[in-house]
Amino acid sequence: MLLDGELDLAMIRADRNHENIRCITLAKEQIVACVPREHEFAQRNSITLEQFCSQPLVLFREGYFLREAVSSYCQQHQINPDIRFETNLIELLKSLVRKQIGISTCLPIILADDSELVTVPFNPSIPLHLGIGWKASHYLSQASQALVTFLQEEMDGGSA
Repeated sequence: MLLDGELDLAMIRADRNHENIRCITLAKEQIVACVPREHEFAQRNSITLEQFCSQPLVLFREGYFLREAVSSYCQQHQINPDIRFETNLIELLKSLVRKQIGISTCLPIILADDSELVTVPFNPSIPLHLGIGWKASHYLSQASQALVTFLQEEMDGGSA
């Protein structure tokens, strides 16, 4: 959508270079497993993607960065995962995990205030760099420039 001129700015993966998109990294996160507090993985320091993919899953739909690592791993290892539900709604996904329909992937910030769900890091870790991007040949309006500056300042004061 950036390349087609449909969007001026977008949150994108900053760890993937594209010659026609300029990007500023705003946050460096890692994708983690999201499990109910009672799940066997909840007490572990980490799990592998192989262990994760052997469980019933509730996942974001194809095309979402939180789904990408799982889909890629399953394809490379010819695994047919037990996907119980797909959505693009974070709250619905968390509700399905709470109800023990399956486990999922998420960013730790998504569960920051949730006492019923636990994050479990992957080993090896799955890094995710998020940024704001725009078409390299596109002129950024003053409003867009102000938003980019604001986001940079906010994220620099936080964890980036």
